[in-house]
Amino acid sequence: MARYVDVEWNILVGQPLVTWSDLHKPPFGAHSWPVQMSGTSIPADIARLLEVTLQARYKQILHPLPEELDGEKFPEGARKRISINAYERDPRARASCIAHYGSRCSVCKKNLADIYGDFVAGLIHVHHIKPLSKTSGGYEVDPIQDLRPICPNCHAVVHANTPPLSIEQVRRMIAKRRK
Repeated sequence: MARYVDVEWNILVGQPLVTWSDLHKPPFGAHSWPVQMSGTSIPADIARLLEVTLQARYKQILHPLPEELDGEKFPEGARKRISINAYERDPRARASCIAHYGSRCSVCKKNLADIYGDFVAGLIHVHHIKPLSKTSGGYEVDPIQDLRPICPNCHAVVHANTPPLSIEQVRRMIAKRRK
């Protein structure tokens, strides 16, 4: 016979929501928190306080809903210096890719001009099927084999994962949602 508890994890965070130190301060410090002892139960009043504390700290991590902000203002626009790797791209490769495939998205098949009008005719991202970060310096790109035109939304979805999702994976995601 074994006793166990099923645990469902909703989110993983980089820091504990309640620390060992928190458990030894009021209001939780009134309870003895043995490190290696089974069969211990937490008194109902402390369990409820712990639950309320966990929910509040959990909520701080998640992005609040707009109606929860209640006119709150947030500072933005501060300047900070960052260092990144930038990979050179030959504009002729981009032009050759678009000349071959056109400006219709290879994933969702939308043409932004059909949605927004002629103002954005030709607006399209060009995606490297093999990420440049995975190539050695001096990689020679074949615009027809190595590049595809992708709309900004689909391009963001492709790169929402590491490694990037394939065009076919994102197409299947779209098809699954349409069913």
